[in-house]
Amino acid sequence: MLVISTESIMKWIKLFIAVTSVFIHASGQNLEQTFTLAQNQFEKGEFYQSEKTYKRVLFFDSSNIFRGRATEKLAHISIVKNDLQEALNYFDQAYFSISNQQIRTDIQFERIQLFIETQEFQKALAELYQVDIIEGNAERIALYEGYCQYLLKDFEAARSAFLILAQDSLVANNINQKIKRALQIEKMNPKTYQILSYIVPGLGQILLGETKNSINSILLNTGLTLLFIETARKLSLFDATLSVIPWFYRYYAGGAKLTKDLAIEKKQRRHEENLSQLIASVTD
Repeated sequence: MLVISTESIMKWIKLFIAVTSVFIHASGQNLEQTFTLAQNQFEKGEFYQSEKTYKRVLFFDSSNIFRGRATEKLAHISIVKNDLQEALNYFDQAYFSISNQQIRTDIQFERIQLFIETQEFQKALAELYQVDIIEGNAERIALYEGYCQYLLKDFEAARSAFLILAQDSLVANNINQKIKRALQIEKMNPKTYQILSYIVPGLGQILLGETKNSINSILLNTGLTLLFIETARKLSLFDATLSVIPWFYRYYAGGAKLTKDLAIEKKQRRHEENLSQLIASVTD
């Protein structure tokens, strides 16, 4: 004997009501009106409501009349929701649903920007190389390519891309100088500063210009060294080793690791400043 639980019955009732309400709503509102409603909601910043309305358009749009524009808007709503993967999927659908070449190109650039935001620079370049060069976007392509190549540390490729944007020899010379600077920054090895801090606590931090951290490291390690000597003199070498050495090693090794982290951060900051100045020089 088949037994249907109350919970199952309620689920079916809720599903029936939901489906019925959709069809009742659809019968009183044609597809174009629904799309217009979604557009108005989007323009007002009512993204939650407009998302549901756009999805309703997609559900009933069997002829794909509004699919391209609806999926493009859904992609922008996904960006607002910070769901970048969903945004990429919607941009894909929009690209293949729209015939207008300019809009398709704009969608490609939107995808490139999302890849850059997620630091997927190889994917950004792959998308960039598929963009058709039409009037007005050659410079934009060069700018994005230079930016991505720089962050991928392919400085020669970045130079070639940025030089496309050089309008005179002064700008070209500045680009070459910034790329030369990038190569110098890249030679900075954080491990070197870590090793120097192992040899002389605080030395690596001094060379990085981190005076406050270096003084703290020197004072702390010197204090622990003196404590070790004093403990060994008053008690025994065993007591000094047992009580002081674990703390000494912790701060000695920790200081060296901190120096490496500071070097990595400083190297990244120098690259960011250099790239920012480079982009400013080609976009002025």
